[in-house]
Amino acid sequence: MRPENRTDYKVVESTRTLTGAKTWTVMVGGDIRVTTCNTPEHAYELAKNLNLDPYFLERGQTRADRIKAYDAYEKASVT
Repeated sequence: MRPENRTDYKVVESTRTLTGAKTWTVMVGGDIRVTTCNTPEHAYELAKNLNLDPYFLERGQTRADRIKAYDAYEKASVT
């Protein structure tokens, strides 16, 4: 199946038990929670990216990526 046609990840609106605040949950397969977002825009954007690339959340997790990000942070904090 072409990546733009995938609909595995869907957004479901829910409510927090303690506060009653609305949240949006990104689900896969109808019953597996991937993550919870506070805004619908962020939830729909994340679901779209996950439908295009199922490994979207795992990108940038290699040691080299973390070192590069830390070096950029150090450089920005010095100036």
